[in-house]
Amino acid sequence: GSNFRSPPGIPAGMRWDLVDGRYWLQECPLGYQLVNNTGYEKQECFKCFEGQYILRSNNPLDTCKMCPPNTRCAHGQTPVPVIALSVVLYVHGYTRETLSAPASPELSQIITNLAAEAAVDVGSMDVYEVCHES
Repeated sequence: GSNFRSPPGIPAGMRWDLVDGRYWLQECPLGYQLVNNTGYEKQECFKCFEGQYILRSNNPLDTCKMCPPNTRCAHGQTPVPVIALSVVLYVHGYTRETLSAPASPELSQIITNLAAEAAVDVGSMDVYEVCHES
């Protein structure tokens, strides 16, 4: 038997197969490029950089590619279309200074609550302007 495990920092999903008495890396987790064609000692799962994706993590000929425009490639996974939506939100009970302060905890809480209600990742939301409406 073997005790092969994923190295620290690499999520579960690596697959090793015994071939002719040696273990060969056959598959990597989503978002990782399989490198097993450079010699026995150099087998690895190479993590795609931010803004890149890979279609097949079990094919050493498949490489990390840049995420196409107007898409998001979370954690190296396949591109998902991004739709830009501009929203005007009226918030009562706060001053403009409070909401436009750098790293405003009040604004952060409002954005977090909006993301939760819309069932979207809070990281996909941006605030471009805080203005005062009478």
